[in-house]
Amino acid sequence: MSVEQGVDRRIQQFELSLVEQVKQLAREVAVQMEKGAVAASIKSDNSVVTEIDYRIDSALKKFTHAQFPPAHFLGEESANEAFSEDVAKHKVAYQRYFDSAYGVVVDAVDGTQNLSLGYPIYGVSVGITQKSDDGHHLKGGVVALPALNKVYFTLNGKSFVSDLNGGAQVELRYSELARPVFTAQDVFFERYSFKGQESLRMFGCLVTDILDIAAGRSVGTVMDFGYWDFAGALAIAETMGVRMYDIRTGQERRSLNADDFDLGVERRNWCLNGDYLICRPENKESLLATIIPR
Repeated sequence: MSVEQGVDRRIQQFELSLVEQVKQLAREVAVQMEKGAVAASIKSDNSVVTEIDYRIDSALKKFTHAQFPPAHFLGEESANEAFSEDVAKHKVAYQRYFDSAYGVVVDAVDGTQNLSLGYPIYGVSVGITQKSDDGHHLKGGVVALPALNKVYFTLNGKSFVSDLNGGAQVELRYSELARPVFTAQDVFFERYSFKGQESLRMFGCLVTDILDIAAGRSVGTVMDFGYWDFAGALAIAETMGVRMYDIRTGQERRSLNADDFDLGVERRNWCLNGDYLICRPENKESLLATIIPR
């Protein structure tokens, strides 16, 4: 699978400005959340949304168009606002992303239900993608965790963490715990059970699940979620050796194309059309052996 190597200077410049923009938005969320949980509503796909989701999506869309005009912006809220079951109607829009040299994939708030309840596990996630011969692959990412005062980000092919309010940036390091956990989303339990020795946990926020794998706090997670749910965090984790594998075939996936998504499908728009395991390569075989189809 052809994934381009090296640092693209256009991405490098955008990463620098993007980190500061996401930090600013995350600080605003933290201030708002100090005043109490925000009101939520239910979208047509039965997921939770707040005004914070729409505000951040809109702000990052404007920012991307101003700072990185070659990129096609793909935000969860703005993409699904214009959703129609008429796939042909939106075929041009879908193809525009895959034809673009770059993409910016945004989940304004991953873990919106946690945010709406006042739980501190949620994040603002942005992934930067670049076109390759067989689709788009991740080239950079920024994930801010407002309630934890942390921002994780890539620069020049490495990943770092710093506080939202300043402080030094520290390169991320992998450090395996004596007994790391295995994380899952609720859809996992509809199709699989887990027979591993690791403790099974569900935190309701995929970006933190993936960052935990990169840091060594978790051995892996399984997901079939939307592009925006994993792009930012997986871009960071990939710089630390974490990979995504198709559960059906065990094949590593680095590039994704239109055939990998449920495009124009009600409640599944831009979701992966298969189940994927995210883990370090040395854990792949043992985890695949313990994920049991129901």
